[in-house]
Amino acid sequence: PLDHLRSLKLEYSQLDGTLFTGLLGGTRLQLQTLIIDTYGVLDSRVDESRFHERLQQALVTMASTLEHLVFVTPEDTMSMLNLQKLTRLRYLELGIASLVGRKIFVPHPQCITTRLPQNLQHLCLRRADDEVWEPAIALIKAKVTSLDFVELKVIEIRFVWSGEETAENHSNIVTSSSSEESSHLGVLQALANEAGIEIKILTNEPPIEVEVDGWCDSDEHWCCI
Repeated sequence: PLDHLRSLKLEYSQLDGTLFTGLLGGTRLQLQTLIIDTYGVLDSRVDESRFHERLQQALVTMASTLEHLVFVTPEDTMSMLNLQKLTRLRYLELGIASLVGRKIFVPHPQCITTRLPQNLQHLCLRRADDEVWEPAIALIKAKVTSLDFVELKVIEIRFVWSGEETAENHSNIVTSSSSEESSHLGVLQALANEAGIEIKILTNEPPIEVEVDGWCDSDEHWCCI
């Protein structure tokens, strides 16, 4: 009954994992746009490994139609996605952990280039921290040295602001706070100039919220929910 859908958007809400995996598994969606962007506390009923398995299967099913994909959740421990089969995908926005994991869980991840479709034009890496530099640089190097990702025009990186900062007093344009960050950013920008890629660096991501026994923990901020 939902085969006619071309766009599905779940945004700024608690993710009902049971309902969503049922939707993905119960029909052959032919979506052109899929947006899952949840900032709230992750539904405690979500089986993370099962959720990602169903999502991966659904994405492959939509490979012939999907052009715009946003996938961002508060959780960094889920399995990584492989999006190479999404040959029609032009715009991709997702948490960096969904591509290469977190080093605390995945010390030696596969290169980001092995998980992305070649026809991608705009990549936005969300919920980023200092682990984002290595995969971002590797991706641009692939375009420069191997002539892969020839259509890639924009890489956008959105960093999470710290617990001491707020959306009101934080600039949208990142300023490097250390010489190491400046070095990474310099390398990234130099490669991007050579590859003809526009780099956008923002720091407008709110901290991750995690539910612990009915309480919401966002960095050092606690509140009852």
